[in-house]
Amino acid sequence: MGEVSTGAYSDLKHANGIARDMITKYGMSEQLENLFFGDENDEIFLGKSYGHAKNFSEEMSSKIDVEVKKIIDSAYERIKSILNENIQRLHDIAQALLEKERLEGFEFEKIFNEGYVSEKKEEEKEDAQA
Repeated sequence: MGEVSTGAYSDLKHANGIARDMITKYGMSEQLENLFFGDENDEIFLGKSYGHAKNFSEEMSSKIDVEVKKIIDSAYERIKSILNENIQRLHDIAQALLEKERLEGFEFEKIFNEGYVSEKKEEEKEDAQA
C-alpha cells in the first residue's frame, strides 16, 4: 500500500464527514460521549463553523479534531489489514476483469471463493497435457 492518491479526494472527504458526524452529532466518542455539537444547519469543518456561530470552544474543537483523526486512522489501518489479508483475491478479481472486462455476480463469488485461473493459463495447461 503506497500513498493516498488525489483520486481518493471524494472518499476522504466523505469519510471525514461521517467521522465528524459520529463525534459531533451522535456522541460516538470515548472522550466526548453523549455530547452534541452544532446545529443541524451548521457546516462544521475541521472544528470550525464558517458563517455560523459555534456552540463550543476552540479547545473542544481541537478535541473533536483529535477524535475524528482517531476514527479515520483506525478505519485506514483496518482497511489496509483487510486488503492485505485478501490481496490474492483482489489480484484474481483484477486479472479476471482485465481479461473479461465484466463479471456477473456468480462469477465474482466463484473467483472470490475459489480463486481465478486465467483462460490463457487454462489453455496452456491443456496444450501441455496433450
